[in-house]
Amino acid sequence: MLPTGSPEEPGERGPAGSGPTPASRPQPAACHHADVEHPLYAAVYDRLCAGAEAAGLAERRAALLAGATGRVLEVGGGTGHNLKWYAAADSVVVLEPDAAMCRRLQPRLGDCPAPVTLIQAGIDEADLQDASFDTVVCTLVLCTVPDLDRAMVRIRRLLAPGGRLLFLEHTAAPGGWGLVQRALDPLWHRAVPGCHLHRDPISAIRRSGLMVAGYDRIDLPLVPGLLRAGVVGTACERTADSPVPPGTFPRRRSLGSHFTPSPRRPVRAASGTGAAKAASGATGGVAKSATAGAASGAGR
Repeated sequence: MLPTGSPEEPGERGPAGSGPTPASRPQPAACHHADVEHPLYAAVYDRLCAGAEAAGLAERRAALLAGATGRVLEVGGGTGHNLKWYAAADSVVVLEPDAAMCRRLQPRLGDCPAPVTLIQAGIDEADLQDASFDTVVCTLVLCTVPDLDRAMVRIRRLLAPGGRLLFLEHTAAPGGWGLVQRALDPLWHRAVPGCHLHRDPISAIRRSGLMVAGYDRIDLPLVPGLLRAGVVGTACERTADSPVPPGTFPRRRSLGSHFTPSPRRPVRAASGTGAAKAASGATGGVAKSATAGAASGAGR
């Protein structure tokens, strides 16, 4: 566990009272995009989110991140709203490409109950090994990645076998709000750094090859109608496509020479009065048909 209020990670320590050595401090990795910095947005971000967090968004985060176990990767750490909810994690790696956000996030690393490392990079650029995380967390970030499909494919590769994706995102709204989102998206994308209004994370998760294990459509609290539609849920590796033993599902045969019809039930012989009535009915029907045919021929 990190010391509360300190951005230091557990590591080798110097002499008693000297504190952690520089090597033990979590340092952001080399910035892959030095021009990614929005200081004004980073300065007001917490104020913009405060109402929504107090109105229930923080509870949503807590409930979702209770399932963040093992080695955890958080994509887009922002200013650190998720850090305190990683009680079940063994370790946490936080990616954040914005330098201004990183400066506000780093002093809060001590809020995380698990060992944490901050890397200043996006999901596409981070130098991470495939299949190295048990949980990947995305909260209010998939709207900002440059290429949603590419990001989801990378997330799938980073998940270890049996790993899970936990997500809480705003999404494309149905009906009239969706039309407004489409119309305003080019302007919104410039006003709010990187944010796209009309993205569909559920479809992108499925296109990546992950299986959405379950999700709820929610209204994000105390946010404008443009951002109110949200989704929260989990995804994992697709299991329906796993190989099955030969013969589990029998092959369908065409109705050709190899088709064997099922045996018919034997017809019971009629007896007594029933047989006589059946014969009489058949004879009468033939006679009536013959009479009708003769009358028709005469009429011609």
